[in-house]
Amino acid sequence: MGLSRFRPASLLAPLVMAACGLSDVRLPSGEEQLVVQGVLNTQAAEQVLWIERTTPAGEVIEFGLRPLLEPPSRVEVRAEGGDVFTFLADTADPARFVATFTPVHGRRYDLLVEAEGVVLRATTVVPPGITIVAPAADTVSHPRDADFPVAWASGTSRHVAVYVTRDTIDVSRYVFPEWVRDDTTAVMRSFFFSPSMMHLVWVVAADSVTARLYAAPVDGGPRFHEGNVAGGAGL
Repeated sequence: MGLSRFRPASLLAPLVMAACGLSDVRLPSGEEQLVVQGVLNTQAAEQVLWIERTTPAGEVIEFGLRPLLEPPSRVEVRAEGGDVFTFLADTADPARFVATFTPVHGRRYDLLVEAEGVVLRATTVVPPGITIVAPAADTVSHPRDADFPVAWASGTSRHVAVYVTRDTIDVSRYVFPEWVRDDTTAVMRSFFFSPSMMHLVWVVAADSVTARLYAAPVDGGPRFHEGNVAGGAGL
């Protein structure tokens, strides 16, 4: 027997997803592109953006971040209703920018980045929250070798990811998500669970941009899609 705890992680709404698929963008030799990555999280009081440069076409791609040569002159998110949140550079990491606010379900957020003479804009709407309806308790015992059904109420959320982590693993480290579209049930297969160990089963509502990026088998199309950024290349 093992214990499983249920956490309704309520949001994956990217303002910009630009890290993947940039090899498909054809640029003149030596030209760089501004890249912004960010995911709003309704369960966090601190929101993070990563702002860096692509590797110029024709050059060897190396691992690691490539911060801008000059810091952005403006990085902000404007919430529906008028609130503006300014992102400040992390003194320990020049590619990391942080703002203190907690996104609200159902609200629209607009990103504005001005840097190196380039203006990037993106928009996202935070998905509705998730309510677990089965199992009824948030912590249950379950046989190691049995599949585990999960059901939820998701309001108008069309895209949901369901996955398992051990109790000590952060939500950002999950693997093998099962993507569900236009449904409110999933079955977690028994091989996800280890005996005599606490596990967390996460049910995460996501916007359509995130789903297109991570849930290609659900959508039936290619893995890389055009994202929600205007003024730059990437996803």
